[in-house]
Amino acid sequence: MTAVRRLLADNRLVTLIGTGGAGKTRLALQVAAETLAEFPGGVWQVDLTPLNDPAVVPIAVARALGLGDAAQRSTIDTLTRFIEDRQALIVLDNCEHLLDACAVLVEALLRACPVLTILATSREPISVDGEVMWRVPSLSLTGDAIELFTDRARRARPGFVVSGEMAGTVSEICQRLDGLPLAIELAAARLRALSPAEILTGLHDRFRLLAGGSRTAVRRQQTLRASVDWSYDLLTDPERTLLRRLAVFAGGFDLDAAQAVGDGEALARHQVLDQLALLIDKSLVSTEESAAATRYRLLETVRQYALEKLAESGEAESVRTRHRDHYLLVAAELEPAGHEEVDRQLDRVQADIDNLRAAFQWSLETSDAEVALRLASSLQPLWLDRHRLLEGRGWLDAALADGDAGPVGPGVRARALGDAAVLDAWMALSSGKGTGEADEAVSLARQLDDPKLLGRALTAAGCVYGILTGDGSP
Repeated sequence: MTAVRRLLADNRLVTLIGTGGAGKTRLALQVAAETLAEFPGGVWQVDLTPLNDPAVVPIAVARALGLGDAAQRSTIDTLTRFIEDRQALIVLDNCEHLLDACAVLVEALLRACPVLTILATSREPISVDGEVMWRVPSLSLTGDAIELFTDRARRARPGFVVSGEMAGTVSEICQRLDGLPLAIELAAARLRALSPAEILTGLHDRFRLLAGGSRTAVRRQQTLRASVDWSYDLLTDPERTLLRRLAVFAGGFDLDAAQAVGDGEALARHQVLDQLALLIDKSLVSTEESAAATRYRLLETVRQYALEKLAESGEAESVRTRHRDHYLLVAAELEPAGHEEVDRQLDRVQADIDNLRAAFQWSLETSDAEVALRLASSLQPLWLDRHRLLEGRGWLDAALADGDAGPVGPGVRARALGDAAVLDAWMALSSGKGTGEADEAVSLARQLDDPKLLGRALTAAGCVYGILTGDGSP
């Protein structure tokens, strides 16, 4: 509220941007109520939610200001004559489905009324000169989100108290819901019939669970699905295509990844950046600044919705395969010996570990053990340098043990066996299994007459036998 009031003091058009259910309207109305004394000419709210016809927008504003129709005068002219030099504030609420009409109206009013201020709410910018955008953040997961859940829970179940053991469950519910106020309120309302633990379990199908909001609320705020439906229906076809393809990402992703996965039928690689920017404007994709490069992510609620749309599209398999192939290339960048930027590459790979896990799992699901082993072996520097030995060994074991996962080339198998033996040695777990894997790796490498692979296999054997005999260490 403090930040928005500061912006209103210095700018005539401030637009609160945020995803559906973020609390834009509540924030705008509370700010308006707090600033009544600063606008002696009047403060009005205009709710555009019920409107479908752009031509009605000026009329809705006029009715909110208590104005009727004037003979031989346009509605905008009537508005400007009424406001004129009034130091007034108009809250233009829910503009996203009528952006063109809102832009025309806002420009006309601000041009003709020199001390008028407009506070708008929308899921994307109105995009007129002088507009200042302020993105409404999700609630703090360590404080505000839990406080909101607790408050709404007491309405559903009087006397509700977040006990010590329950605190972790409530915190995880809020985290899984990305601190989104609407989702938290809908979840808390379910306490009439469910425990917090049951609510948490039910979030795997959150669109079915999070329904039954206030009957007096607009339809799109009565269920979580209706709220996301509203945003999705406002997208163009290219925006919908990219959104559903981005749903394959687990956690964050960078622009290269978005272009690799988004590129396909109906959307070319060079178009991805523009469509991604539009999804950011529409509050469906968020950005995360980092020292290396901007990263992007979908709120988990949006991601689950987009995954449903991806499944319906019939292109889920090809999109997941592009996702896997991209991260196979990312992992392969760790391979060159003496890489000057290995720490930076390790940081990048570690930031994408959830995507790499998804890529590995997709390889197993599609019975492609060779790709799974290549991915696991390429990440050997990560397993060793970032102390992920158990996870690395688990990946290699899973791919090596899958006898139905298709043929594996001897070079790939030799490399994987050697890497598994090295991980065993570093964990000091070698008890015969590691030596067998190292011996097989050396044998395969000799048969292939591959000096580089043989060197890798011999290194693995040295690690294993050094640990077992006590003559050396990894």
